[in-house]
Amino acid sequence: QIITQLDPSVWWITIGGNDLAFGQCSEEVVILGILRIAELILDRRPSATIVINSLLPSRTQLKTMKKRRIKLDLWSSIQAINDQLKKFCEKNNVKYKFFDSTEIFFTEKLKSVDELKEEMKKKGKKSLTNKDTPSMKIELITNDGKLTPKGHIAWLNVINSELQRILTDELYIRWYEEGIMNDIDDLFDDSFTFTDDAQP
Repeated sequence: QIITQLDPSVWWITIGGNDLAFGQCSEEVVILGILRIAELILDRRPSATIVINSLLPSRTQLKTMKKRRIKLDLWSSIQAINDQLKKFCEKNNVKYKFFDSTEIFFTEKLKSVDELKEEMKKKGKKSLTNKDTPSMKIELITNDGKLTPKGHIAWLNVINSELQRILTDELYIRWYEEGIMNDIDDLFDDSFTFTDDAQP
């Protein structure tokens, strides 16, 4: 019902974290839930751009999950989910975009899921722990994934920058489709005459 009442050109999806941390949903269920919402929006608003934001980092331990996941901390599951969401958006990049905002919350550059798997293989590890990832910036986010006031500002700032980029790209695309860019090119061609005054 909300979808039918709103009609923005860009929809920003920031869901899934609570389902994973508190709803005890599996990684697969979280991914399917996010993609289901994205597809529902696109079905109702086919001209819109859908941005799927990465799940925010958290280190809360998954003590109540199934045995196969008890050894993994929550951040490892978040990384796996973000990796799959990114691959989906890259495969369907005409309408879906993935925005990874996780790096602003860490003190060092993060390793990709593939890099972590390779590192685990070399070290003979079967699971990841908090020691395998850089420290989070406590002034921006808590260990259980709650943003501080400064964290909200930092997050919204990077979202705003990306949103401006998306809207600018859409504007140029619309101008080209409507032939406006051709008119602008003609205007510049007519307005500027280059002469070679440097020659004797």
